[in-house]
Amino acid sequence: MSALVSILRFLFSRRRAAVAIAATLIAFSAPAGAETIDDEDDEDDEDETITVRTTERDERWREDERFVSGMTTRIPTQDLAMRGETLADALSRVTGTYVRRQSSYGQSAHLSIRGGNPRQIVVDLDGLRLNAPAGTGFDVGKMMPQGLESADILRGPAATSRGGGAPAGAMQLNLASAGDEGVEVRGRLMGGSFGTASTEAELGLGNGVGGLLLFGGVRHSDGDFSFVDHRGQTRRRVNNAHQRAGLGATGHLHSGSHTFRLTGRFESGHAGSPGPSEFQESFRQAGVDDRRALATLRWEGVDAYATVGAQQYRQDYANERGFLTGEPFWSQSTESTAALTGGIRIFLGDSHLFRLDAEGRAALFEQQVHTPQRAEELRARRFSTALSASDEWLLADERISLIGSVRSEFSSDDQGADEFRPLLPAAGIIGRLHRRLELRANTARTYRCPHFDELYLETETIRGDRDLNSEEALVADAGLQLGAADDALYLQAGVFHHSIDSMILFLPASAHHYEARNLQGATSRGAETSVHVALNDSVDIDAAYTYTRARLDRPDGDSPPQLPGQPRHRLHLKTNFDVHDYSPRSRTPGLALRGAAHFRSPINLDNFGHLRNDAALRLDAGADLLLSSELRMGLQLQNLLDHRRAVDALQHPLAGRAIFLSMEMRGTR
Repeated sequence: MSALVSILRFLFSRRRAAVAIAATLIAFSAPAGAETIDDEDDEDDEDETITVRTTERDERWREDERFVSGMTTRIPTQDLAMRGETLADALSRVTGTYVRRQSSYGQSAHLSIRGGNPRQIVVDLDGLRLNAPAGTGFDVGKMMPQGLESADILRGPAATSRGGGAPAGAMQLNLASAGDEGVEVRGRLMGGSFGTASTEAELGLGNGVGGLLLFGGVRHSDGDFSFVDHRGQTRRRVNNAHQRAGLGATGHLHSGSHTFRLTGRFESGHAGSPGPSEFQESFRQAGVDDRRALATLRWEGVDAYATVGAQQYRQDYANERGFLTGEPFWSQSTESTAALTGGIRIFLGDSHLFRLDAEGRAALFEQQVHTPQRAEELRARRFSTALSASDEWLLADERISLIGSVRSEFSSDDQGADEFRPLLPAAGIIGRLHRRLELRANTARTYRCPHFDELYLETETIRGDRDLNSEEALVADAGLQLGAADDALYLQAGVFHHSIDSMILFLPASAHHYEARNLQGATSRGAETSVHVALNDSVDIDAAYTYTRARLDRPDGDSPPQLPGQPRHRLHLKTNFDVHDYSPRSRTPGLALRGAAHFRSPINLDNFGHLRNDAALRLDAGADLLLSSELRMGLQLQNLLDHRRAVDALQHPLAGRAIFLSMEMRGTR
């Protein structure tokens, strides 16, 4: 009820916002008798249709073989450029998540799950962890989505199957692949506000026993925009440009019951590092260069798999006029990793499915810091091994699943930090009471070793601490699904509780420095609800609401304020309207319209609740026009109300109204 009151108070205090919401929903929800295409899950029609509908029909719990009762959501990523969006935009629509943006399109953004911080998330691509050597966690804003088909968001206990380091959740990036036969070419162009432009291309080749997908893209943005500061003054964001390029290939080969997949990706970019809005002049020449190169080879059999992979991620920060000294400052952080993972599954009788998974990782962290007064270098290595076993016990004619797993991990750091966790248990249950009713619950114990940058990083304003302890976590959730996949009404709801000891945060050590520290702990609890409604064959509505109470634990028992950067209430509402048949078989153009509303309650900007950013409402609208089976166009309008007082957790201002136009060309043979 408090969430509803907060939302209504915000809306009625801004008459223009309420009117705009009503107009958006009325305009985009009007029924029309038009025929539609099946959703993105219909793989049989993939070569015959172009999907324009943007409803996230995949945003439902997906069973992961390692921990089937966990709550996992899949989101498609291949059409992001057609909507003027990045991976961060797609992730922001998932219940239980919140994306902390730092600026406009293509700039840094970090994913938070269930009140945790972005460092408490593991990102996985084909069995290879994609860690970042410096920063506030994996950057979902900068990553280019070419060569990816979808992303799975594993929340809470579901993420324990990905190992230590994921007390809040995990993200698995799923690779796209070419068809086994024929040739397919796709090209996309996108341009819009803030001097933004991007180009993407894909070439798929298949010969009957395998296929090769080649992909690449470049994007650019001038990035500068106007914002309103805390005094109500209009100012200009500067040094906010970015350029980025990426390319890669994924090939697969079928041989009897065996499949081999080889992937290589390279991505690099440069971005201005504008710094806090109060000190823009000190960061006018600051910038970050980064590059990531990786390769993976995966084998899959009937009941087994194995993956070997390696990557290198490098990040350079330079400021010709240092923030504190006015003198040049330069630092370089590089993390190189190699990993080997594998597993088997065995059916034991008619009621048990047993899995055994093992992995080993080696990581090398290198850092250089240069100022006129000093030059420092650091090299640190970490070796990690893990073994996990899980069993799914099927009961009552498979209407009930009992899941138990145990994981053992060991890591060794050549700086003297060893970690051995012999017993990390997890348990879950699924009750399939009816075709339209499913219940599930999970609990797990996990932990997270400090990242290299939390231990060793040193920049102008941030310092690590070599004496940090690992975080300990106990996580649990429970929920239900109501409705079947083809029902007009589909509901998903759940509650969660996370308790983390020795929480690691970067806290102020002086007026201009932040240092990594262990705190007593933190607790996060909340609720997640998502609803899909198909009004008819042409109109559907998706709504998602997340309540999160995230706070630091205090020994005095007082109720502390909400953690910084964590809204207590978040609401997402989206509607899709298929105006006209857009099947390629139709000789008339197809048209689909969409509208969306995003609301978040006020957020704290410090640990004491003294600095706050007001509640924010964002309205978006868009359209997709299918001219033929080879050509479609898109229009996306973001932040229709031109709200320019929103800031991120670091008080970086966010962009106002924006417009993006896109075009996709496709050919098959």
